[in-house]
Amino acid sequence: MATHGSTLERLMIPPSVVRASRTAPRGSLRTTRSWLRVFCSNLLVACVATHVLAEATGDPVCGPAKLGNGHQGPGTLKMSARLAQLARTSDPGLNVFLNGQRSKLWKISMERATNETARATSQLQYASELLRAGFNEQAVAEFESASRYMRTNNLKVSPQTAIQMGTHLGMAYMRMAEQRNCLSNHNADSCLFPITGGGVHQWRDGSENAIRVFSGVLAQKPDDLGVRWLLNIAYMTLGEYPDKVPAKWLVPTNVFQSEYNLPRFPDGAAAAGLDVEGLAGGCIAEDFDGDGLLDVMISSWSIAGQLRFFHNNGDGTFAERTQEAGLTGLLGGLHIVQTDYNNDGLMDVLVLRGAWMGRAGRLPNSLLKNNGDGTFEDVTDAAGLLSFHPTQSAAWFDFDGDGWL
Repeated sequence: MATHGSTLERLMIPPSVVRASRTAPRGSLRTTRSWLRVFCSNLLVACVATHVLAEATGDPVCGPAKLGNGHQGPGTLKMSARLAQLARTSDPGLNVFLNGQRSKLWKISMERATNETARATSQLQYASELLRAGFNEQAVAEFESASRYMRTNNLKVSPQTAIQMGTHLGMAYMRMAEQRNCLSNHNADSCLFPITGGGVHQWRDGSENAIRVFSGVLAQKPDDLGVRWLLNIAYMTLGEYPDKVPAKWLVPTNVFQSEYNLPRFPDGAAAAGLDVEGLAGGCIAEDFDGDGLLDVMISSWSIAGQLRFFHNNGDGTFAERTQEAGLTGLLGGLHIVQTDYNNDGLMDVLVLRGAWMGRAGRLPNSLLKNNGDGTFEDVTDAAGLLSFHPTQSAAWFDFDGDGWL
């Protein structure tokens, strides 16, 4: 294991660990191997980076990835390891979107609080981060618990804080309802607006509780248009809009009418094989393999979100070929743009990362060269495009008129 230090360094393992593995006595290899297990897990892209580790170290824990037909060249492996390292070491103190990690920090703060006010404040922050992270049932429990704690300890809050607490609690109930209904009972009407037919919730408790909470908020602040809107949507999810919405808070039905005849587009993602979960990002519909059919590539804004590729089967369905395309381990991407940058007749892809994250968004972009055989290669370094800045958008253009973009 200690004989492959250069390979480990290329994969961005901390130098202190590499040095330790080189100089460690035989009996300490168990410690090094245990660290390597954690490293492989934290990379989140074990099917790429650990493939190299396995070949270099012979370690079965990191077992070689089964990449199918998707050969990955050195550029892709290097970028995959780099992105995994950045995702693993991203600071939740700087990246306000690492809500799962931030919630753990606030939980610790709550548990270590030395007075009632500090504890209540930390618990509310903890609940808010849980809500943003999508842990809605836990968020509901913490918001309710914080309210009880403040009442028990006679802690007073400002009207503004009370309204914010109610709004967040109502949102947690609505999101919990959406997760339970739209995921467990997903159909062609799910999540389409205005909500009708199969989109009406079967499990009602979440929206009913949201209505109760939002009504309380509006009793304190009747002119809160955001909460008023959410109240109407909650009634809509139960099939009770507009009839049961209190008249003083009703959003008129004509608000939802189109100025012209606009057909309803049912959700066909499930039938097409495209109903995948993840954060929003970029999307490209392009004939990447030259068979006359539009394939789909999607990215996720999450720094740990996998870039995904779907091949068009020609029968109205798609087959995911992310692994076969050699894209495993290429993470993140708020936006993706296709172009033929090298004039070979094949559409390549530029992946843009880091926007909206502030200092935590100093992430590299990726230029993916289409190899013409169903695979892509990350050529960012080779093309001289490696940089570490937040990037949101890009445009390809022949600015100097030499025939090259």
